Amino acid sequence: AFVPPTQPESVTGPGFTARLDNQRDLPKFRAKGVEYVVRITNTEDLREVFADMLEVFKQDLAARMTAELLFKHIDKIVQSDATVLSGNFSIRLLKAWVPRGGCALENKHLEERHAFSRHYVRITNSDKRCLLRALVVACAYLQFVAKSITKQVWHTIKANSPTQTKLVAELQIEAGLYTTLQTVSQAGPFGVDALPEAIRALNRLHPGRDFGVRVYRAEEANRCIFNLPGTEILHLHLVEQHFNPDHYCPKCEMAYDSERAKHKCADACSTCKTPGSNCKANRAYVRCHDCGLNCYNAQCLENHKRKNKAGRSRCDSVHVCGTCGYLEELKVGQPPEHQCGYAKCPVCKQYDETATHECFVTPPKAKESSAPYVYYDFETYVDSGKQHRVHLVTAATSCEACPKLFPRPRCSACGGLHSSANCIAGRNLALDFTSCVSHNDCACGMREFVSVGPHSIDAFYCWLTSVFKQGAIAIAHNGSAYDAFLLLGALLNGLAKKKPQVIFQNSRLMYMKCDKITFKDSLNFIPIGLAQFQKALGLGTQLTKGDFPHVFNQPQNWGYVGPYCSIDMYGGKKNKQHDSIADWLAKQEGQVFNFNKEYLDYCLQDTLILREGCLKYARLIKDICGLDAFVQSNTIAGLAMSVFTTKFMEPNTLGDEGAPVQQPIRLEDALFGGRTEAFVPHAEATETVELRYRDVLKAESSGSPGMAEDAKAAYMASFFEREGVRLEKVEENPGLRFVAKIFLNSLWGKFCQRDDLTSTEIVDSYEAWLQRLTDPSIKVKSCEPIGESFMMLEYKPRFGGAGERAFKYANVPIGVFTTSHARLRLYEALEGLGTRVIYADTDSVVYRCSPGEYEPPGGSSLGQWTDEVPAGCRMVQFTTGGPKLYRYLVEKPDGSLYSVLKCKGIRVTPEISEREDELQEILRHGGTVRLPQAQFRRDKASCTIRTLEMDKTFQRVMTK
Repeated sequence: AFVPPTQPESVTGPGFTARLDNQRDLPKFRAKGVEYVVRITNTEDLREVFADMLEVFKQDLAARMTAELLFKHIDKIVQSDATVLSGNFSIRLLKAWVPRGGCALENKHLEERHAFSRHYVRITNSDKRCLLRALVVACAYLQFVAKSITKQVWHTIKANSPTQTKLVAELQIEAGLYTTLQTVSQAGPFGVDALPEAIRALNRLHPGRDFGVRVYRAEEANRCIFNLPGTEILHLHLVEQHFNPDHYCPKCEMAYDSERAKHKCADACSTCKTPGSNCKANRAYVRCHDCGLNCYNAQCLENHKRKNKAGRSRCDSVHVCGTCGYLEELKVGQPPEHQCGYAKCPVCKQYDETATHECFVTPPKAKESSAPYVYYDFETYVDSGKQHRVHLVTAATSCEACPKLFPRPRCSACGGLHSSANCIAGRNLALDFTSCVSHNDCACGMREFVSVGPHSIDAFYCWLTSVFKQGAIAIAHNGSAYDAFLLLGALLNGLAKKKPQVIFQNSRLMYMKCDKITFKDSLNFIPIGLAQFQKALGLGTQLTKGDFPHVFNQPQNWGYVGPYCSIDMYGGKKNKQHDSIADWLAKQEGQVFNFNKEYLDYCLQDTLILREGCLKYARLIKDICGLDAFVQSNTIAGLAMSVFTTKFMEPNTLGDEGAPVQQPIRLEDALFGGRTEAFVPHAEATETVELRYRDVLKAESSGSPGMAEDAKAAYMASFFEREGVRLEKVEENPGLRFVAKIFLNSLWGKFCQRDDLTSTEIVDSYEAWLQRLTDPSIKVKSCEPIGESFMMLEYKPRFGGAGERAFKYANVPIGVFTTSHARLRLYEALEGLGTRVIYADTDSVVYRCSPGEYEPPGGSSLGQWTDEVPAGCRMVQFTTGGPKLYRYLVEKPDGSLYSVLKCKGIRVTPEISEREDELQEILRHGGTVRLPQAQFRRDKASCTIRTLEMDKTFQRVMTK
């Protein structure tokens, strides 16, 4: 195995000192991870310091990170925190020792590919004589090729048969590679030092033959490590101290595992593809009348007509255009389709004239899947190191054909929401417990799975892969940032049978597939919290999202039975949530809190709400569009685009209005930020001046609550007059309303999707990793080793590379149409209000207003302005400290006041609300204050989550 060189414990260079803090050998990838603690001693010329530092760290290796790029990264950090270079800081490096000498990647580590190759025999033996067995099999192959033995005899010898064992014993005895006759089968293992005697014995057993042998070692990039000359060469492949017979190209001096016609020999003719033919040496060109190839000579012409074992020749596989010389590769049975001046468009797939081709996007095929759905949820506790540990898993399945899911039978032991067989009340939660209940009144089984304990996540995945062997779609809410992310960490640490396929967006795991199980996040389709499912999707009243004292969830409290916990055990909830929990806890006074029962019911309840919501959502999409929502795409934006392209996009149509160009278009201006602005730091209402907070209305209402039939008809008529849209079948349908709203908000952004997004790939072999590192079409951004067997790569396409082709549905002018008109509506209001504007956001404005002055037109139609302040109330004060940072006071009809505080990036907890007077002073007069915050921090390299306690600075930012 490869052993990386030892790294120096400390290094010193001009302007810096570095101490080795951590190192990790990665022999599978011929790499080493090191971490140095660095201290800068010369801050006058940092660019030169980092250049010298990189030169010292890389030693004799070539650096993918240049000194200029390193300095740019450091410069960005210094801009945010100038003190970062005043003390010690860490630099993590990944050093990779790449083989040199032009070795072909496809010829490395052949063991995996040879498993099903006809040209490579893998010796399977229970003794220690694989060397002698490989010699016997390789000799038999040459006899079979020379037709000295039949095909049946060859297959018998090739297999691990008594015939093979007998021939091995004869060779062993003839070579004298044993102690006594009784120890022939127990002898070994044999190394290359035994080959000379074994080959001489083989020649004696086969008079008139002159065998030689070559040995190629996988760990040495399949180079020949032993060569014994002879007329007939036996080729052996040594893989991790195990010998197998192999094929070898004497021209390249390389082992190969494909048939000879496909082996890319360095000396092969570029026209007829015959290895070693050297057709270029005798150039008397002859053109083939069948395929059009211009062969070097008559022999080259004959060679390219020669058929391989599949019955195809080089002549059958190509066609050369007699006019332009274009060479077209042909598949089996494919007729030539090339026409001069024509090409197949990669977007619309049309074979059309390149000069006049007008491309249009063709509708995609609707994806279908019969895979069952599994809905799951994880519950975790935070250990002493602030890391989140999965401790409880619940999962549920069902289909639309299932009988009524409610009312559910309660647990006969504790009265919980779960089945009696899944009850964990009274159990020791430090021990593993797993149970699955199936309901046989439906063909799908309608399973409910529960697993608790330190290995619950392992039990859950094993259950998935054993019950759903043909595949399934597993869905969790916010799984991309939590549940599936934690599961990926377990998979990469030995749980997965195969490497997972992943799609990341920054650190969010948007998609994962492993062992035929596909993992998706329902939050990417239904972007609301589980607590809002019931109202938004119109679910029944059987299930309501509950609350649980997560802070109380510690090993010492498992099994607790007693009074309900205090409200601080429920975490830093926002004000409204905090008040509702406080009211609920007051009603539980004197009641008994059974931790195990409530723990399971809370997790299972989330799973069941998710199941009901996803079933309702998928049914709505299916009824409206005929598409499987969770199969068609990974996000709501992709699903909206699929609905548009399959149902509303006209085929063979190009949009061309032909409007005259008034000025050059700058599309980036429509997507540029800066529409949020604080104009006046503080304003108060008076007897003659009122403060208004207006927001643009989106057409997202459903039904006509409280409207009489004549009023409803009048509204529909006025709506048609204003919007040109005739409303029909107006009825209460919260689910349909929700779907329509998120589709409207999601489609436009898909037209503006970038084509240079970062891709994440997990590789489990040195070959795949090396291929990515050396691929000229991509730029590798980072490599993170995970465990001992996997490497996580992040890369982006290079300009001009194979991955540069634009996103198929990209059309920035269409996408910015929505944002441009929204900005125009805002600018129209700002222009009319003038200096009375206090604060403006993307679709809202706060302003002063006196009787008779202009106000943005209000109303209840799409695009009109509505009041954010409730009816009957009035805003009396508005204070802002910058974009997305403001506080306002509202006076109720009874004269009482309440405040609203908005601060982007800071969770406003009850503890922070108690300091509103202090924050108000900072907004008005300046100053700073540190506010405590807790955040979940995902580490993509290890797929772990930790709770990070931090303080965030609250201050005015009026000049940003």
